[in-house]
Amino acid sequence: MRWPRMLTWAWRARARLLLGMLVAQGACSRADAAVGAPTDRPLDIAVEPTPRTAPDEPEQEASFLGLVVAAREEVVAVRTGGRLAELLVGLGDLVEPGGIVARLDDPGLGFAHQRALASSASAHAEALASEVSWARASEDEVRLHVPALEGVISSEEQRHATHTALGLRAEARAAHARAKEAKLHGKELAQALAGLSVRGGLGGRVAVLHRQLGETLKVGDSLLTLVSREVLVRFAVPSSVAVQAGQIVSISLDAKRIVRTTVTRVAPRVDQAQMLLVETAPVAATPAPLVGNTCRVRLEADGGNDLASSDDVASGKTNHQPRKEPKP
Repeated sequence: MRWPRMLTWAWRARARLLLGMLVAQGACSRADAAVGAPTDRPLDIAVEPTPRTAPDEPEQEASFLGLVVAAREEVVAVRTGGRLAELLVGLGDLVEPGGIVARLDDPGLGFAHQRALASSASAHAEALASEVSWARASEDEVRLHVPALEGVISSEEQRHATHTALGLRAEARAAHARAKEAKLHGKELAQALAGLSVRGGLGGRVAVLHRQLGETLKVGDSLLTLVSREVLVRFAVPSSVAVQAGQIVSISLDAKRIVRTTVTRVAPRVDQAQMLLVETAPVAATPAPLVGNTCRVRLEADGGNDLASSDDVASGKTNHQPRKEPKP
């Protein structure tokens, strides 16, 4: 039996398609086996080399967080008790050396001073009157001396005049002593009145106010705390960091001001044995940074001798001299 020609062609096309699919499946299996098979050849992956620092290039400078501390601190106390009537300064104000910062009020002290002045004046007048009486008695004693020798008057009258003069002299001396004591008491009260005006001592910036208006103060009570215009910076570093006295540091007070100074003290930190406490030399900046603020401190690898700040450079007040180039 012979099949029609159209049917024979269809079966041949199907056989060819099935054969092609089998060949493709075998090729994929061989590829997967080749990919998953282990190999001893290393993979050629390009790795970018890590850049190394040149031998002549300086090492990167270490940076630490520092605390701004006042170079000098002074507690102003009152020398006389009284009520705080006037407070002439506030937080952050600058006080000149010896400037008046507050005034106290003590009505009883003022009355005592006025009474002492009156007592001193009365004692002085009494001493002058005693001197006049003594001088007159001395004149009478001298005047009666010759008549007593001539027998005109009795010796009893002469002795009476002498005793009177001696008594008036002792009275005059006592009056002078009372006048001196009253004057001294008046001076003490005057000093106490002067103590009602509280002065700022060495001067500086007001950092702390310990009292408020209307409070009653006793002798020696603290009124306010002044800090110097110069500040220093303290910061902690690990003990593995190489730092020593005299090393140059750069202090970034803010984004625009950088001040350079030196390390003055390096000591082990008490609370942490692996840390060192470093303190810098005082620096002056305008405006002065507030005490208690934080700043960034950088240890410079190259010390150098130029300690001019960015403020000095901007104002032209630096002592740095340009390096002279050698002549060819």
